[in-house]
Amino acid sequence: MPRRRTGADENIVSAKALGKRIRSIRTEKHISVQKIADSVGVQRSFINQLEAGDKFPSFGTLIAIINALGVSADEILYDYITVHDTKVIESRVGRMLAGASEEQIRRIEAHIQLELSMGEE
Repeated sequence: MPRRRTGADENIVSAKALGKRIRSIRTEKHISVQKIADSVGVQRSFINQLEAGDKFPSFGTLIAIINALGVSADEILYDYITVHDTKVIESRVGRMLAGASEEQIRRIEAHIQLELSMGEE
């Protein structure tokens, strides 16, 4: 029996998108595939397949991955959740800025201010 669709297609979590998000967070945090695999209790090849979008984790495995990455479920499922917590955005931006110079941070702040002021027009 086919699954009954309950919402728009954009609300369906795809293995490819989930894997891409997990890989992105893992690499931003400089965590190796092996470390995640060891923390979760799966083979390294499973994490590689997951990140490639070839596998989809069980709920328990997804929770273990979230814990191993040290993020919230909101951050992993950000594209599929309609109510966003600003802490998720702050966390993502904070990781991106971790290696930035003071000059880069000043320029980024200027870009943000410009974008926010344009939104008010």
